[in-house]
Amino acid sequence: MVFLLDGGILFPMLSPYQLMMEVEGSAGEVVVVGISCGGLGFANGNLRATDSTAPSPEVEYFSGAAAYQEFLADEWLPRLRREFRIDPDRALLFGQSLGGQFAIHAALNRPELFSTWVAINPAIHANLPYFQALDAEPAETPTELVLAMGSEDPSRYRDAAAAWLAARRADPDPGMALQVIERAGAHHATSAPAAYFGIVRRIAPALSEPN
Repeated sequence: MVFLLDGGILFPMLSPYQLMMEVEGSAGEVVVVGISCGGLGFANGNLRATDSTAPSPEVEYFSGAAAYQEFLADEWLPRLRREFRIDPDRALLFGQSLGGQFAIHAALNRPELFSTWVAINPAIHANLPYFQALDAEPAETPTELVLAMGSEDPSRYRDAAAAWLAARRADPDPGMALQVIERAGAHHATSAPAAYFGIVRRIAPALSEPN
């Protein structure tokens, strides 16, 4: 299973790519799931800026990530596993921008929910100290977290992600298996398709293998 945050945008963007990968034989059948936060913008009911984020001293409406990850664990994932043939040991979550912030937060707090977590250009600039202090919860195997960074991502996002990455490399966490994928020429919004191709085919080839 590939689970896409911000599904209203990422699902129509990436599900055709997955289909074409299957048609050409570079990937097998994959259950692709998108979960949407509503229309574009807060005025249209989109609460992603709350649901995807850890607390921040700069942004008062941040802080819903803990509740959102419990919603996924207690309601959404059990429903999907009842209705679809999903192997929890072969499941990826993709999050971009604030969704990437959520991917890091949940990967370190609830690592058992997915086998691989993918944070694409994570927007952690408004609460970087929180993430600097966040360690991975104990797990049977190190949590696999992939950080995909576009070279043309705005500096406020890229610099914060780079600072978090530098701290992790200086003091490695044994509970986390961290991989970094650099995408030359990729911007904040254009990194998702490139990251999807690379990660589904290279990081999680088991998704395309029969059970």
